[in-house]
Amino acid sequence: MTSTAGTYLILTRHLIVAEDLAQILAQHDPTGAVLRARDPEAAAALLDGAARVSLAFLADAHGQEGWDEALAMVEARGARVVLIPRDDDPAPKDTARFTVLERPFTTEMVLAVLASLAPRHGKAAGRESGQEAGQG
Repeated sequence: MTSTAGTYLILTRHLIVAEDLAQILAQHDPTGAVLRARDPEAAAALLDGAARVSLAFLADAHGQEGWDEALAMVEARGARVVLIPRDDDPAPKDTARFTVLERPFTTEMVLAVLASLAPRHGKAAGRESGQEAGQG
């Protein structure tokens, strides 16, 4: 178990996916803050006072209203982005920019992504994002 006191954002309309990720993040970082939003407007409200976000799990909603703004908002706060593929399009676009968490995912898969994005590690687990850990 790691204790990094990070701030994590989960942006997905799927309540069960959000709850599963929140539980895994809480176990991974018991002192961290896990923020959950179902849409970009709710995410903006949650992040209004946050100076930094460690990691953001975003449901792939390219092209939908507010998605680009939500992405820019978390990236401006230093977040690394983990993309969650859509049900109707399991091959997300723009994977060179993001780590992708395949669905359905397991606790072990999420923990592997978290470990891969830790500054001391190199390559990302799962589907490689094309970025080295530690790069923005």
